[in-house]
Amino acid sequence: MRATAGRRVDSTWRYGRSPTGLGSWRERRQPFAAPGFAGRERKGTRGVRLDVVDRGHAPDEAAVLAEIRERTGAEPLGVVKTLMYRPELFGFPFSEELDRVMRGPSDWSPGERELFAGFTSLLNQCPF
Repeated sequence: MRATAGRRVDSTWRYGRSPTGLGSWRERRQPFAAPGFAGRERKGTRGVRLDVVDRGHAPDEAAVLAEIRERTGAEPLGVVKTLMYRPELFGFPFSEELDRVMRGPSDWSPGERELFAGFTSLLNQCPF
């Protein structure tokens, strides 16, 4: 430890290690992002995904997903597939609530809320 302007600074804390020795917040929060796991993928797992969310859409929603594939040349994101699978049960209610939270009355501006959401997605290793 060293003293800086009248206070002690633990250099291990500054470089991502907690003073308790439990590792950095990222190691505790995301064990597969820890240094020992860097670049390593878990073999045989895709995460939790129901096949019906990939293939079980109604014709209208399947057509929209096909259009996305055609225009972008890539598979639509999992969140899009989930929102479009049985939208009356999850897609519409979730989207309405998300809109209320992100654009409704708040002490934070919509831009600040988007920044919080983006940072949270980064911590959760989400691509958006």
